[in-house]
Parts: sequence; C-alpha cells; structure tokens
Amino acid sequence: MEPIDYVRALIRRWPIIAIGAFRGALFAFIATPTQSAETTPVQSQYRATHTLLSTLQTFSSNSAVGTITFAQVPVFATTGEVPRLAAEQLGWAGPPAALAAQVTVETDASTGTIRFATTQENADDAVRIADTFADETVAYLSARQEEIRQTNLANSLEDVERLEGEIDDLDQQLAQALGEDGDGPGSEVLRARRDAAVREYSVAYEAFRSLSAVDEGTLNITTLERAQPVPIET
Repeated sequence: MEPIDYVRALIRRWPIIAIGAFRGALFAFIATPTQSAETTPVQSQYRATHTLLSTLQTFSSNSAVGTITFAQVPVFATTGEVPRLAAEQLGWAGPPAALAAQVTVETDASTGTIRFATTQENADDAVRIADTFADETVAYLSARQEEIRQTNLANSLEDVERLEGEIDDLDQQLAQALGEDGDGPGSEVLRARRDAAVREYSVAYEAFRSLSAVDEGTLNITTLERAQPVPIET
C-alpha cells in the first residue's frame, strides 16, 4: 500500500482509535491507587491559654503592674527568674530559656488582659505550662513589689529617725544659745534651722505613715480564666 492509503485508512477509523485510547486511559486511572483522606496522617496538638485581667478601672501600656508597667510583663514572664521558677515547678530538666521559648505572652491594653499561651503534643503538658508560667509571674511580681515596699519603708523610717535626732540636737543648741532674756547669740539661725527640720520631718513622717498603712502585697492583676486544652489538627 502507498503511504497515502495508510493516511486514508487512519482518517476513516479515527473514532475507533480515539475510543480505544480513552478506554485505556480510563482503565489506567481506575487501576491506580489513590491516597484517601482516611490514610493521610493527622498530627494532633493542643493549645492552652491562661488569661490574666487587670483590676484597674483605666489602664494603658504604661499602667503600673506592681513595680513595672503593663507592657513590661511579657519580658519579666519569659526572662530571668520566672522561667527558672517555672522550670523548677514543672520538673523541667533542660535550660529554663528553652522552656520559656515554648510560651508566648501577649498583652492587650484595650482590654487589660495578659495571655500566656503554649502549644504541646500532650493536653496536660499544655495546661500545666501555661498555668505555671502565669502563676509564677504573678507570684514573682508580688514578691518583688513587696520587697521594694519594705526597702522603701526602711529608708523612710531611717529618714524619720534621722530628722528626729536632728530636731532634738537643734533644740538643745537653741536652749543653750538663748540667754535668760530669751535672746542669745545665733538663736535666730538655730530657730530657722529647727523650723526647716520640722517641716522636713512632717513630710518624711507622712510618707512613712502612707507606706505603713497601704498594703501593696497584692498585684492589680488577677486570673480571669485558667488554661484549657484546645485540640489543633494538622
């Protein structure tokens, strides 16, 4: 046959050839195994969040939380003493910084909330880590606040006692300077110094009394909601 004859035969039978090719492709597709959703591996993790709430009526990023500002809480919660205390409480054997790296601390000045969140493969671990970091942060800031208050109280008492002694000394000098006629040499200067010491003593005593009367052992933040595990599937 001539080449032209083959071309003519192919043109006449192209529907049959197309149907055969389609059937072959269909059978190959059906025979090929597919990976169903049921066989896709699913990794489950759990996210837990502990939420603290400010008890102030009005607050901002610069509002005081004990001896620090609202915006500084995440720094103290993930650096220094708090991670070390949390690691001890949780029985963490590794570096405290590695444990702190698993926790995110976010503040929201518009609502006055502080959220401690972590994602773990085990639900109980997620809850324990989030709760422990939040609890240790509150405990540490409370202790730090009370320590600073006691230091200020001691310094204030020292000022009061110093001024009391200075006033007593000036009273003795003034009594010696005054003659029988009540107007000895230098008495005016001594009297002015004594009056200034008395005014300074009044200010120092009021400061000491204020520090003694106010109980600052409790922070102005409290737990709004303790951590609960939320499953996350990927």
